[in-house]
Amino acid sequence: MIKNLFYKIKIKILIKHLNIKLYKIRCRNWILCEEKGNGAVGIKLEKLLGKKSDRYILPDYKGIEIKTKSSNKYGIHLFSCAFDNKPNEIKRLLKIFNTESIHLRINTKKGILINDMYIKIYIDNNRNALRLIIFKGSPRKYFTEMSWSFNELKNRLENKISYLVLVYAKSKMNNNKWYVKYYEWEFYKLINFNAFLNCIRNGYITINFNISNYIDKGTSFELETNKIEEIFRKIKRWNKSS
Repeated sequence: MIKNLFYKIKIKILIKHLNIKLYKIRCRNWILCEEKGNGAVGIKLEKLLGKKSDRYILPDYKGIEIKTKSSNKYGIHLFSCAFDNKPNEIKRLLKIFNTESIHLRINTKKGILINDMYIKIYIDNNRNALRLIIFKGSPRKYFTEMSWSFNELKNRLENKISYLVLVYAKSKMNNNKWYVKYYEWEFYKLINFNAFLNCIRNGYITINFNISNYIDKGTSFELETNKIEEIFRKIKRWNKSS
């Protein structure tokens, strides 16, 4: 109990310090961004906060995960997690589809048809697993499956994203140079793992496969931005400035 109290005090102090840093960045208005591509806004913010880029499974800022949002095209990337039911399942998936790359987005409400194979996501409470099942032929018959255990998903979720700050940004081109403006942010606390499962069940979380050349570059779990309060409780918000 005392340990939990100290942890809560630590997080409260971190939120206060991060608030100050983000406010200073906000006061800089439009900032020249040397980075390019989809992750440029997030990479630039990490540099401004004095943090080196990484792909660790732990939170970005001393217990607080930092996410940026600059468009409505995609949701919020929560974490990445490969299948854990057997070794080399990604390699087997590529072999099944006879390809060196797979790029697809799937959730419990949207199955995917590839040639004569149909892929569907199911929550299995009896097995305590999230299952990706492949059906084949017409009529469709069970062919094979891969899965994520609830235990592994729970560990990834709680270790990576128990606390979150979502930073909103704008970007624009001016005189052939790219600029970014960080104007608003909100702090959140994870509700619990059941809330996460409910979001998967309701189709609010999409699993995004970006696999090529037998390397898992991103089996990520992505939450619809407007459903964030289905899984997180808001702690503090900084209002948008003009």
